[in-house]
Amino acid sequence: MDTIKRPFLLLGISLVGFSMLAYEVTLTRIFSVTIWYHYAFMCISIAMLGLSMSGVALYLLSRRFPREKTIQILAVSSLLFSLSIVVSFLVVRSVRFSPSLSVEGLLSALLTFMAISIPFFFGGLAVGMALKHMTAEVGRLYFSDLVGASLGCLLVVPIYNILTAPGVIVLAAVTAALGALCFGVLLSDKRLAAMALTGVIGMTVLLVLDSRWNFLRLKYSKGGAIDHVMFEKWNSFSRVSADPFNLGDRPFGWGLSRAGHWKKPAEIMVGVDASAGTPITHFRGDPNEVEYLKYDVTALAHNLVNRGKVLIIGPGGGRDVLTAMAFGQREIVGVEINPIMVELVNDVFGDFSGRLYQRPNVKVVVDEGRSFISRSQEKFDIIQASMVDTWAASAAGAFALMENNLYTTEAFSEYLAHLTETGILTMSRWYVTMQPGETLRMASLGVASLKEMGIENPQDHIIIAKNLGWLKGGGVATMLLKRTPFTEAEIERISNVCEQLGFGLVVTPRMVYDGRFVPLFEKANISLFFQLYPIDISPPTDDRPFFFHMLRPRDFNRKDLMQGSLNFGENAVNVLVKCLFVVFNLNVVFVFAPLLTFRSASLRREKSKFRYLLFFGCLGLAFMLIEIPTIQRFTLFLGHPVYSMSVGLFALLFFSGIGSLCTDVFALRDSRKALLWILTMIAAILILYIYALPPVFHNLIWLPTHLRVMISIALLCPLGLLMGMPFPLGLKLLNCRVNDLVPWCWAINGAASVLASVLAVAVSITYGFSMSLLAGVAAYLLALSLISGLETPA
Repeated sequence: MDTIKRPFLLLGISLVGFSMLAYEVTLTRIFSVTIWYHYAFMCISIAMLGLSMSGVALYLLSRRFPREKTIQILAVSSLLFSLSIVVSFLVVRSVRFSPSLSVEGLLSALLTFMAISIPFFFGGLAVGMALKHMTAEVGRLYFSDLVGASLGCLLVVPIYNILTAPGVIVLAAVTAALGALCFGVLLSDKRLAAMALTGVIGMTVLLVLDSRWNFLRLKYSKGGAIDHVMFEKWNSFSRVSADPFNLGDRPFGWGLSRAGHWKKPAEIMVGVDASAGTPITHFRGDPNEVEYLKYDVTALAHNLVNRGKVLIIGPGGGRDVLTAMAFGQREIVGVEINPIMVELVNDVFGDFSGRLYQRPNVKVVVDEGRSFISRSQEKFDIIQASMVDTWAASAAGAFALMENNLYTTEAFSEYLAHLTETGILTMSRWYVTMQPGETLRMASLGVASLKEMGIENPQDHIIIAKNLGWLKGGGVATMLLKRTPFTEAEIERISNVCEQLGFGLVVTPRMVYDGRFVPLFEKANISLFFQLYPIDISPPTDDRPFFFHMLRPRDFNRKDLMQGSLNFGENAVNVLVKCLFVVFNLNVVFVFAPLLTFRSASLRREKSKFRYLLFFGCLGLAFMLIEIPTIQRFTLFLGHPVYSMSVGLFALLFFSGIGSLCTDVFALRDSRKALLWILTMIAAILILYIYALPPVFHNLIWLPTHLRVMISIALLCPLGLLMGMPFPLGLKLLNCRVNDLVPWCWAINGAASVLASVLAVAVSITYGFSMSLLAGVAAYLLALSLISGLETPA
């Protein structure tokens, strides 16, 4: 291809790559709202399946995709990709998804997943067609695809500050149509170019109209219709809505005592992804207006601190801030991860809230709580985190935010280190009478962090109280944790408050009232207790920070271990196992079975075909097993899950693209030798990262954000460069032997990525991020052994 036409080809491939990633990550955002974040993870698997199916089509229908029509097919498939993006979204938007196993539920799931796979089929067809028939350009093509995808990942985050999720979907369609236009210009086909230009203009008009009137807004959420709300705004990790709220004769609060006295204030309920809620309370500046907040079990710590300095992690609509004000605390610092929340309290509903976050003794910072504390030099009398959850999918994909770095032994140690000598850490979680899993796990974290400090009798430092007043079968429990033992006066004070307000004591230094908590404080082998307990209540760590996942994979279908209505974590594991089952069977039906059934004669004669297929399968498996945990490991260091997703995924994909481009310097006869060295270096770097990154992050976390971003990119650069090389080098080796195998390997690579996207999460939840990375190392070493057995091409 001449130098004049090549830029149009590469730009077109980049635009398609941009569109595919922007569409994929936006679907995970939408699914988190319309279904549950557990199912949003299926977007990644279905996307990879669509790409795999395009490879199957290129192989089985090879006569319909001849070399001489390559550019024409690129233009048509890109245009179909653009149109199908919008059509599939309209289908998803109109389906009332049901996660049940009923006929209606199965049909809704089938229709939804089929709809979202079609655009990825056409997008994969464009990229796969180019790789099949332009093997001389494979390094540049793969570079363009990965760079486009990396920019899609990086830019989709700030784009959410301008557009809604449906708007980002239409923008992805616009860029796909622009890709078709590039191919049309390259082909010098006026009719095809005119069709692509019409597509660009049409999608742009649709984008402008939706930005003005929001007529593409979602219709259903969690199986019910979405009513008109007084406020709605999207960002890369949430859809925030607000509406007036009324619980009858009492204010919002699952932990409120029935024995309390209150004058009900006006409230606005702020919802995140149509599920997790936080209230904004009408406030005019007088703390007496919110006196009722003193009667909440989450407020217990304030009874022991007078005129203290308070840090609140996740203040949301400001309820815990008002509680601190009601108790007369002198200084209140809030760390809120979602900037839309601060905007609501200070600006949108500022007159209603009394501009709470702008009060003289209140300071609210937009940051991730754990990261803020890691960098802070301040000491606090109270550190509070009440019901802070991560039940939403980020733009990185559903399970990317399911881990919670707030609930790990390392996090609790940092909280305790930032308390004053007599300061209190207070955490509140759900307490389910039948199986108080979250409270037990919270207590195990407290015990583990105290033992790491060298404290021999953790019970002297812990008080847990519960309120079962409002929820059937459960309620809210609050744990108070101190670096120094609770005094008799403090124990007596808390006991009296609990008696007056009707709260039940669970644990005090005097006594353990719930027998299920007794083993946590015994001198016996606590590991055996964790192992034998029906659910996983062992303390999470930074390497395995999945606090809400207490159902072990082997017990995924045991309904007797579910915690009634509060079984979000258990459902997630259930869905994860089912996802693995579903994607495996979809791969068998749509990828492996057709390829094995309709093998060509040339493939039957090729002795090395299975080595090549396994090699590309190992590459797909390894890339996903490494990508997901690597990005997660940067979350704490960068200070926000969205930063780790955008910076981490951008760096890996961008430098992988550069690595792909660099493979052009290797002659065919040197490709096998280069592959052996590259795969060895990848394995070595990964093993180094597993052990070296945590101390590096710990020592550099105090740096400002821009420097941490630059360090993260620098750390990911060598890994990304090397990970981008095996695929194009493998295609170069493959093409010299049998070109028919290229689309088959493209399909197998995608199919392995489908499985690995689920396996990476399953392994990380069960064994930790390090084990997932080691599994990726094993996959690369297997690829190394496969390629070492091949003959060096002449």
